[in-house]
Amino acid sequence: EVATGSCCQVLAGHSKCVESVSWGPDGNMLASGSYDETVRIWEVATGSCCQVLAGHSKCVESVSWGPDGNMLASGSYDETVRIWEVATGS
Repeated sequence: EVATGSCCQVLAGHSKCVESVSWGPDGNMLASGSYDETVRIWEVATGSCCQVLAGHSKCVESVSWGPDGNMLASGSYDETVRIWEVATGS
C-alpha cells in the first residue's frame, strides 16, 4: 500500500536474486527476471506464479511487456534478448 508504506503481497519463487520487474499493461500480471536465469509471470491478485520461462544461460537483467500484453521481452547477461509468447511460454 503506497499510502501506508506497508507490503501487501510477497511473490516468492525465484532461487536467486531478482534483477527486474515489470507490470503487465492491464495491471493484472507482473513479470520478474532473476539471477536464476528465469523469467516468472505472476498473477497479481492471487500472488501465484502462472508461468516460468526458461531459456537464458545467464541471469536475466531486464523484462518488458509488449503493448498488448501478449508478448514479453527479456534481456540477459548471456548476450541475448528473448521474445516470449505469454500464453504459451514459448
